[in-house]
Amino acid sequence: MASQHTTPAPAEQRDWKEAEDHELVTDSKDDEADATAKFVERERREVARKAAEAEQQRKVEEARVEVQRRKEVRGERTVR
Repeated sequence: MASQHTTPAPAEQRDWKEAEDHELVTDSKDDEADATAKFVERERREVARKAAEAEQQRKVEEARVEVQRRKEVRGERTVR
């Protein structure tokens, strides 16, 4: 009986975009293509996470500026 081939052919490579974060850890069972794909996906997620954090920080800062602006406008109205 022939040994079973466990590594998928390139056309059968897994789409790592759907994988959970813990599945993206490279281990000794990974072939070069899987290891590279996992690395690329981890990097893509990290860039996306940082972009989302920066966007959230920008929104918070905009909200702070708007609150301050409203306080100043109300203060000017009460002085008049």
